[in-house]
Amino acid sequence: MNTYERLFNQIRSDAYAMEAITQGDHFGDREARNLKEALREAEWMKVGFAKPGFENCYHKDASDQEIADLGGKRQDRLDADEGLIFQRQLEELESRRFETLYKPLDLWKKLVPTKPIKPGVKYITYRMYDSTGEAVMSSSGAAGDMPMANAHGAEFSNPVVYTKLGYYYTNQDLREAAYAGVALPTEQLRAVDRGYKQKDYKLFMAGDSDWGLKGFLNHTSVPNAAAAAAAGGANAEEWDGADKTADEILVDIGTMVTTIRTNTREQFGNDNMLGMPRAQFDKLAQTPRQAYSDTTILGFLMSEKEAYGIRDIIVIPDCAGAGTGSTDMAIMWPYNADVIECFVNEQPYWMPMQVKGLTYQFASDKAFGGVVVRYSDAMAQCYEI
Repeated sequence: MNTYERLFNQIRSDAYAMEAITQGDHFGDREARNLKEALREAEWMKVGFAKPGFENCYHKDASDQEIADLGGKRQDRLDADEGLIFQRQLEELESRRFETLYKPLDLWKKLVPTKPIKPGVKYITYRMYDSTGEAVMSSSGAAGDMPMANAHGAEFSNPVVYTKLGYYYTNQDLREAAYAGVALPTEQLRAVDRGYKQKDYKLFMAGDSDWGLKGFLNHTSVPNAAAAAAAGGANAEEWDGADKTADEILVDIGTMVTTIRTNTREQFGNDNMLGMPRAQFDKLAQTPRQAYSDTTILGFLMSEKEAYGIRDIIVIPDCAGAGTGSTDMAIMWPYNADVIECFVNEQPYWMPMQVKGLTYQFASDKAFGGVVVRYSDAMAQCYEI
């Protein structure tokens, strides 16, 4: 029973109240309905329907639910002392702003050097030079059979692709945003920024075969080998499994270092970055180097600079399933622009606003030149970890 109905029943049963209302006149069904409706109207006004914007929500011919729906409110509870209370009247809107959680989309910028792309560039091209010829021993200054040196070079190119993204809003969107106190263009621009970051991340990690782009994790020229099988248990290779020992994991990592140092003739391999999935990283960080040791595998790797040349060990979520046969992989590389570099423009280029009817459209594009690996032998991959 509603508050106004209880109040109406109390008045009808109170002789003094009835005398004050009727002043001795007849009080029939019509008068009873009018009294109840007056009490109902007063109750609705009490909860805010007399405020600007709600004056027309109350109608004597409408039910309580219809009035609540018309006012954009839903009846939540009925309190005998406080009157009609709605859920929205008891809400507190958080002033802090929250967003859906995504993977760290700026991670790739920490992995390799980046370089912007000049407007109009269609290809990123570099030249690799080599030479032939070696001096020979001679006992005189005579020309004789003079050996000749020679130099030659080759060009390698990456296509520059353009990603595009925009947003729009209508006059009604602007009106609603202004009423709600929402900065509509700001929220739309945040969405565009996240959309570009998602695409940059995907192109960096995996490239796009349809557009001729290789990614950081799938350059086919990078030396790639399987992890060694564990000596005990089921001969599993996985670092995060129960069979692989700390020594065996260190052998896999040491093999990657030796491969780089050997292939580059000792030019690289002493300032390495090492990336891997979260599960393998945690295994290294939580497993003692030896029984009863207070040093983990991770700590040991970072301390043995001469042996492993590790500069930093980083969790790269995309290494999970990126190896040969969709297995987990580790990757080793130097943070060196001569070896590897990503060509990308940080900010999009915005076109002038276009108006179509009552819609405002904003379009943009951004250049991405791919991951350029100039010295693939300075890198190494290990799969089935």
